[in-house]
Amino acid sequence: MVYILALILSVATPQLIQQTGSDKFVERQTAIDLLKEKMPDCIPDLRKQAIENKDKQIRENCRLILEDYCLFKLKDKAFPSIWWLSNRMRFADDLNDLSLKCYEEVFNAKYPPQLCSPGAVKYYYHPVLASKATRHYLADRILNEEITKEEAYKVVEEMERNILNYHHGALVGKRLTSGMYYYPPPTPLRKKEKKKKKK
Repeated sequence: MVYILALILSVATPQLIQQTGSDKFVERQTAIDLLKEKMPDCIPDLRKQAIENKDKQIRENCRLILEDYCLFKLKDKAFPSIWWLSNRMRFADDLNDLSLKCYEEVFNAKYPPQLCSPGAVKYYYHPVLASKATRHYLADRILNEEITKEEAYKVVEEMERNILNYHHGALVGKRLTSGMYYYPPPTPLRKKEKKKKKK
């Protein structure tokens, strides 16, 4: 056991991070497993590379390691879409839509703007990316020590209740107001703006 721990610690974190982008699955997975064993000591390096590394696979693997560490109890859970975040948290600073911010960060990581065609419109209804954005949002808040892991689990429960309440309201004809918990993504607004420009 001591030998294994010594072996893990002997491998430099930057080297392991680069290895997460290997073409060989075994090498890639070994690096991911070793980095998980090094947590939380390697959090600063992982956060830096999750944003700055030029290799998309390395960025995504660094992000996943961080999220798995923060949300371990929810690792097998299907996360709700980021659009179901309550307004209390979504508009916490009264200036920015945090749901939109997180979705765009996840979207840009998968589809870097420099690789997209000029004038391309973001698709805000992608269910997989919207779910990843929720993981991204919660992990960032935990790492920034804004919420605890236990509070993050409660946020997910609240989002799930929001989904049920929303659909129940639709069934009974209850009208949602702007002060409630659901704002759709801005794609429809952008389409209207484009139509106006054409006129």
